[in-house]
Amino acid sequence: MADPFQEPFLNQVIDSIRQTVSNAHDRSPKLRKGIIEFVQSLDYTLDIDDTGHMAYPKYPIETLRHQQGDCEDGTILLGSLLHTLGYDIALLTMPAEHHMVLGVALDTHSGASVSHDGAEYYLLETTASGWEPGDLPAQYAGAQVEFHLPDDQPVIVHDWEAVPDGSARVKVFCHLANFGNAPATNVTAQLGFERRNGDVETGLVFDQGFSIEPGKSISYSENLRLAPDTKLQGVCTIGIDGNLHDESRSDWR
Repeated sequence: MADPFQEPFLNQVIDSIRQTVSNAHDRSPKLRKGIIEFVQSLDYTLDIDDTGHMAYPKYPIETLRHQQGDCEDGTILLGSLLHTLGYDIALLTMPAEHHMVLGVALDTHSGASVSHDGAEYYLLETTASGWEPGDLPAQYAGAQVEFHLPDDQPVIVHDWEAVPDGSARVKVFCHLANFGNAPATNVTAQLGFERRNGDVETGLVFDQGFSIEPGKSISYSENLRLAPDTKLQGVCTIGIDGNLHDESRSDWR
């Protein structure tokens, strides 16, 4: 949610919703309601069914491209949109229930909320339509809630390249940079080359268990031997604290 690269895209989404709402200035309750209804209208699906991974928190642009996601994806998308409009928001997790909702700081409101630094953050469910700020589904009543501010997040951007040397070997380069506002800890960076049936032809772990401070970067280079005359696709995955943070794939070659 702290990703600065997505702000122009988020503003485009907000402007599209604004056109459907009358008198929709940035802090208009009508615009806020329109954005909430839009996110709640997206289909709910588990990460494993949507992305093939057990846990994969999507960037907002990915959730919109897929038009579906789980509680985490909807919360991040809605929080990003409201945060762009100037709302103070928080990610509220319920570890025992494996659930996440958004917290929205509102001055004059009522309902279920979490207090933080003198402000009330009202719980907002994103996985189904009709929920308002302060509404709490009955199955989560009494659940322990953990509070996370959005800017206290690492944002790892990565780039990689595989350069053939004219034989069966390739020189692989990988670069990672943290554009977020918090350290990325226990980072893992790995690259694999897959056949069309999903089998991994070869792969390597660049590094694991390392950290990247905000504004810092790290680079790696390795040599790999690939089977000749075989169609392969490179897959680079970046993990943080045991969860998939990002993934990129090359064309088939």
